[in-house]
Amino acid sequence: MSRRYRWIVFRSNQGLAELAAAMQKDPFVAGRNWGFQLDEVSDSMVTGRHVLRKEVHEEFTSPLGETIKASRVEFVISKFRLTAKWPVIEVSEPPRSLKPLVNQLLSYSNF
Repeated sequence: MSRRYRWIVFRSNQGLAELAAAMQKDPFVAGRNWGFQLDEVSDSMVTGRHVLRKEVHEEFTSPLGETIKASRVEFVISKFRLTAKWPVIEVSEPPRSLKPLVNQLLSYSNF
């Protein structure tokens, strides 16, 4: 099975250690709608996941004209790797949008 990857050029005013520390302060835990789960933190690399919890509420009309309401919870997970050597974010099996991940990393970088 082949894996999909996406690379985004990312230059930060912060060092890798500062970004990792900021991500560790925002873990994904029960009761939060987003957060990070870090797998590995070293001087040269940070790997982990950015998790976004979405509640989706939908209404359907049945063939008989009845309105049916359905709710579900979705989790959007972005598996990433940041390295000190190359200013890129590598995302494996990327979701449709990387905007939540990138926006959060930019906020840590004071952009």
